[in-house]
Amino acid sequence: MIFCGKFFEFEIDIKMPYYKTKDNQKLFYAIHGKGPALVFIHGWCMNSSIWGEQSSFFSDDYRVLMPDLRGHGLSAGAGGPYTFMQFSKDIGELMGSLGKENIILVGWSMGSMVAMEYALSLSKGISGMVLISPTPCFKRSEGRQYGKRPSSIKRLRQNLTRNYEFTLKDFCERFFTVSGELIAPDSEREIRSFFFGKGFPPPQNVALETLDELERWDVRERAKKIDIPVLIIHGEADSIIDITAGKELHRIIPESNLIIIEGAGHVPFLTIIRKFNNEMGRFMEKVF
Repeated sequence: MIFCGKFFEFEIDIKMPYYKTKDNQKLFYAIHGKGPALVFIHGWCMNSSIWGEQSSFFSDDYRVLMPDLRGHGLSAGAGGPYTFMQFSKDIGELMGSLGKENIILVGWSMGSMVAMEYALSLSKGISGMVLISPTPCFKRSEGRQYGKRPSSIKRLRQNLTRNYEFTLKDFCERFFTVSGELIAPDSEREIRSFFFGKGFPPPQNVALETLDELERWDVRERAKKIDIPVLIIHGEADSIIDITAGKELHRIIPESNLIIIEGAGHVPFLTIIRKFNNEMGRFMEKVF
């Protein structure tokens, strides 16, 4: 079946929620509910399954869209480039195919970078953004107290090359095990099922190419141009992206609000679920 959106024309697979991009790549997305559209963008080496709690919570009032970025999850067979610009273009094509405008983008970690790229490059039709555990600059440089040291990124790249699956799983475990959060055993098992279930890990080359993108990422100057409502949610105890990064991004983006969730690490949407969902819900009520 061919769908003609306002901006794009291309094929939608009516048997499964896949769509074909303009460069003929088949990408997966999950879709639930009806109403204004929320587009959830996953982080580095993850996939759309991490949004299970938010999908069930928000789908009563909103159309929840959760794409697997190309190369990730059930979009693992799609070719590159695996860049933030390409990811944002893919999301734009999905929105065009569905005729969706006035969307709110919800991006976590690397997904927040993709969301900002979308807002800066393909801004038409976006009403607001929720940026979870974001940073304006991933690599540390002189004069900044946050960001990954170049030597740390180099070591991670080497370890991913030598022992890919072990290194990646160990890195992702730290999202919720080294922040000091008190997580009940049942909740921890559920979090692991979201993280390490079907679709994990992506192909090794995808992880390495997106790590290169992360190392290059620096939006400090361009972020000043973001002129839509933005909610930044950052865990106080985030050990992957320091809370200082979220505070700086808040200072840079003119129309932004910052919510700090006490005791939360890098994945507050899975560890402090009620607080996270309520804060995000209040923001969306103001935007829509």
